[in-house]
Amino acid sequence: MARLNCAFTTPAAASIANGASAHVLQLVAPSNQRLCVQSISLFGDSSSPTLAGVDFRIYRHTAAGTASSAGTPAAVNGGQETPRAVCNYAFSAAPTNASAPIEYGKFNPQSGYLVIYPLGQEIIVPGGAAIGVYVTNNSGAPVNVMCKIGWEE
Repeated sequence: MARLNCAFTTPAAASIANGASAHVLQLVAPSNQRLCVQSISLFGDSSSPTLAGVDFRIYRHTAAGTASSAGTPAAVNGGQETPRAVCNYAFSAAPTNASAPIEYGKFNPQSGYLVIYPLGQEIIVPGGAAIGVYVTNNSGAPVNVMCKIGWEE
Protein backbone atom coordinates (compact mmCIF):
# COMPACT_ATOMS: atom_id res chain seq x y z
CA MET A 1 0.00 0.00 0.00
CA ALA A 2 1.36 3.32 -1.03
CA ARG A 3 -0.85 5.59 1.09
CA LEU A 4 -3.03 6.71 -1.82
CA ASN A 5 -6.23 7.57 0.04
CA CYS A 6 -9.29 7.25 -2.18
CA ALA A 7 -13.02 7.77 -1.89
CA PHE A 8 -16.15 7.16 -3.89
CA THR A 9 -19.67 8.44 -3.32
CA THR A 10 -22.62 7.07 -5.26
CA PRO A 11 -23.58 9.81 -7.71
CA ALA A 12 -27.31 9.24 -7.26
CA ALA A 13 -29.37 7.92 -4.40
CA ALA A 14 -30.60 4.34 -4.57
CA SER A 15 -34.36 4.30 -4.10
CA ILE A 16 -35.24 1.38 -1.85
CA ALA A 17 -38.88 0.47 -1.33
CA ASN A 18 -40.14 -0.41 2.11
CA GLY A 19 -39.50 -4.09 2.82
CA ALA A 20 -36.93 -4.34 0.01
CA SER A 21 -33.17 -4.89 -0.03
CA ALA A 22 -30.59 -3.66 -2.52
CA HIS A 23 -26.86 -3.55 -3.17
CA VAL A 24 -25.95 0.13 -3.22
CA LEU A 25 -22.18 -0.02 -3.74
CA GLN A 26 -19.47 -2.54 -4.58
CA LEU A 27 -15.71 -1.98 -4.20
CA VAL A 28 -13.51 -4.23 -6.35
CA ALA A 29 -9.77 -4.49 -5.70
CA PRO A 30 -7.33 -4.70 -8.63
CA SER A 31 -6.19 -8.27 -9.36
CA ASN A 32 -2.71 -7.76 -7.86
CA GLN A 33 -3.37 -5.25 -5.08
CA ARG A 34 -5.14 -5.24 -1.74
CA LEU A 35 -7.36 -2.41 -0.53
CA CYS A 36 -7.66 -1.18 3.05
CA VAL A 37 -11.17 0.15 3.75
CA GLN A 38 -10.94 3.05 6.19
CA SER A 39 -14.51 4.38 6.36
CA ILE A 40 -18.07 3.78 5.22
CA SER A 41 -21.02 6.13 5.47
CA LEU A 42 -24.68 5.88 4.49
CA PHE A 43 -27.34 8.56 4.53
CA GLY A 44 -31.09 8.60 3.99
CA ASP A 45 -33.21 11.47 2.72
CA SER A 46 -36.44 11.00 4.66
CA SER A 47 -38.16 13.96 6.26
CA SER A 48 -40.16 11.81 8.70
CA PRO A 49 -38.70 11.39 12.20
CA THR A 50 -41.15 8.57 13.01
CA LEU A 51 -39.79 5.98 10.58
CA ALA A 52 -38.04 2.85 11.82
CA GLY A 53 -34.39 2.17 11.03
CA VAL A 54 -32.69 1.03 7.84
CA ASP A 55 -30.25 -1.90 8.17
CA PHE A 56 -27.03 -2.24 6.25
CA ARG A 57 -24.48 -5.00 5.99
CA ILE A 58 -21.06 -5.24 4.41
CA TYR A 59 -20.41 -8.55 2.69
CA ARG A 60 -17.53 -10.10 0.83
CA HIS A 61 -18.80 -11.09 -2.61
CA THR A 62 -18.41 -14.62 -3.94
CA ALA A 63 -19.73 -13.58 -7.39
CA ALA A 64 -19.54 -10.06 -8.80
CA GLY A 65 -23.01 -9.65 -10.27
CA THR A 66 -23.61 -7.20 -13.11
CA ALA A 67 -23.41 -3.48 -12.44
CA SER A 68 -25.12 -1.19 -14.90
CA SER A 69 -22.99 1.70 -13.64
CA ALA A 70 -19.40 2.08 -12.49
CA GLY A 71 -17.89 5.23 -11.04
CA THR A 72 -14.48 6.82 -10.93
CA PRO A 73 -12.94 7.05 -7.46
CA ALA A 74 -11.10 10.17 -6.36
CA ALA A 75 -7.65 10.43 -4.78
CA VAL A 76 -8.37 12.54 -1.70
CA ASN A 77 -4.85 13.22 -0.45
CA GLY A 78 -3.55 15.01 -3.52
CA GLY A 79 -1.84 12.03 -5.10
CA GLN A 80 -1.09 12.21 -8.81
CA GLU A 81 -1.71 8.49 -9.24
CA THR A 82 -4.99 7.19 -10.58
CA PRO A 83 -6.93 4.95 -8.17
CA ARG A 84 -7.07 1.39 -9.50
CA ALA A 85 -10.10 0.12 -7.60
CA VAL A 86 -13.45 -0.18 -9.37
CA CYS A 87 -16.63 1.17 -7.77
CA ASN A 88 -19.89 -0.37 -9.03
CA TYR A 89 -23.46 0.65 -8.29
CA ALA A 90 -26.93 0.25 -9.86
CA PHE A 91 -26.94 -3.51 -10.40
CA SER A 92 -28.97 -5.30 -13.08
CA ALA A 93 -27.87 -8.65 -11.59
CA ALA A 94 -27.06 -8.61 -7.88
CA PRO A 95 -23.69 -9.78 -6.54
CA THR A 96 -23.66 -12.94 -4.45
CA ASN A 97 -22.96 -12.25 -0.80
CA ALA A 98 -20.80 -14.50 1.36
CA SER A 99 -22.79 -16.18 4.11
CA ALA A 100 -21.72 -13.93 6.99
CA PRO A 101 -21.61 -10.12 7.02
CA ILE A 102 -18.34 -8.48 8.04
CA GLU A 103 -20.08 -5.31 9.26
CA TYR A 104 -23.59 -4.43 10.39
CA GLY A 105 -25.28 -1.19 11.27
CA LYS A 106 -28.65 0.50 11.46
CA PHE A 107 -29.49 4.13 10.84
CA ASN A 108 -32.51 6.39 10.98
CA PRO A 109 -33.53 7.23 7.39
CA GLN A 110 -33.73 10.90 8.39
CA SER A 111 -30.01 10.91 9.21
CA GLY A 112 -27.15 8.52 8.52
CA TYR A 113 -24.37 6.29 9.75
CA LEU A 114 -20.59 6.69 9.67
CA VAL A 115 -17.96 4.18 10.71
CA ILE A 116 -14.26 5.03 10.72
CA TYR A 117 -12.14 1.95 11.30
CA PRO A 118 -9.32 2.22 13.85
CA LEU A 119 -5.79 1.61 12.65
CA GLY A 120 -5.21 -2.13 12.37
CA GLN A 121 -8.93 -2.97 12.32
CA GLU A 122 -9.75 -1.88 8.78
CA ILE A 123 -11.51 -4.17 6.32
CA ILE A 124 -8.96 -5.65 3.91
CA VAL A 125 -10.15 -6.46 0.39
CA PRO A 126 -7.77 -9.01 -1.16
CA GLY A 127 -6.54 -8.51 -4.73
CA GLY A 128 -9.23 -9.35 -7.26
CA ALA A 129 -11.91 -9.62 -4.57
CA ALA A 130 -14.92 -7.42 -3.86
CA ILE A 131 -17.00 -6.22 -0.93
CA GLY A 132 -20.40 -4.59 -1.09
CA VAL A 133 -22.84 -2.47 0.88
CA TYR A 134 -26.25 -4.16 1.13
CA VAL A 135 -29.20 -2.19 2.51
CA THR A 136 -32.53 -3.50 3.84
CA ASN A 137 -35.29 -0.93 4.26
CA ASN A 138 -37.80 -1.82 6.98
CA SER A 139 -38.51 1.80 7.87
CA GLY A 140 -42.17 1.87 6.83
CA ALA A 141 -41.69 4.04 3.72
CA PRO A 142 -39.48 4.22 0.62
CA VAL A 143 -36.04 5.69 1.34
CA ASN A 144 -33.34 7.06 -0.95
CA VAL A 145 -29.86 6.04 0.26
CA MET A 146 -26.49 7.54 -0.61
CA CYS A 147 -23.26 5.73 0.23
CA LYS A 148 -19.60 6.75 0.50
CA ILE A 149 -16.60 4.50 1.00
CA GLY A 150 -13.01 5.49 1.74
CA TRP A 151 -9.96 3.26 1.32
CA GLU A 152 -6.20 3.18 0.91
CA GLU A 153 -4.41 1.71 -2.07
